Amino acid sequence: MIIQKDKQISYDSNTEFEGIEAEVSAEDMHKFWDLLQDPYKNPIGAVVREYVSNCFDSHAEANVSDAVHVKIGKDETGHYWSCEDFGVGLSPERMKNVFLKYLKSTKENTNNQIGAFGMSSKSGLAYTDVVHIRTRYEGIEYTYMLRKGEKNPRLDKLFETETEERNGTLIKIYIKDHSNEVRRFRRECLKQLCYFDNIYFEECDIDNNYKIYEGKNWKYNPSMQ
Repeated sequence: MIIQKDKQISYDSNTEFEGIEAEVSAEDMHKFWDLLQDPYKNPIGAVVREYVSNCFDSHAEANVSDAVHVKIGKDETGHYWSCEDFGVGLSPERMKNVFLKYLKSTKENTNNQIGAFGMSSKSGLAYTDVVHIRTRYEGIEYTYMLRKGEKNPRLDKLFETETEERNGTLIKIYIKDHSNEVRRFRRECLKQLCYFDNIYFEECDIDNNYKIYEGKNWKYNPSMQ
């Protein structure tokens, strides 16, 4: 999404004023990081919406028409929510210089992709302390852990191995061990993704044969109401 960069309000006056510009207090940066890591009123909805939006942006960048995979599953650690794309994948340079940097985005010069503020890749930290990432880029599969650090978020690379699988990225977030949390994730999948076309749902209690009807100024998905 193209963002207008110059938003300063012009102010003409014959009088000169003495003033200072606002800045972030260096000694209170821990509060700033807390705000950045949890800016959402609905963290689960944000996780579902933001990461799936990234998947669609990756497909748009790679010019592929595959379905984005969204899953609610369970393994030896517990229940989890995940989404996977088969787009460009994330190179180590992109992980360092874009994925991990707040406000940095590859989408701020195009209206063909959804994001632009560099927040969505870190949205999982609003719900959990750790986000698991597996990305494949040009024959190498990388496994990362994005986590809340002592002062600010940190990205740790866990594994790196050769692969013949195509490029793409999987985000995996473990669901908190509360009785209604899995239901909340299913409900947010219905709510946040009801107008996203071309998603393959797995174990989400959502019919994959859904159809979106749309007109000039409206959309309707009867399967996700």
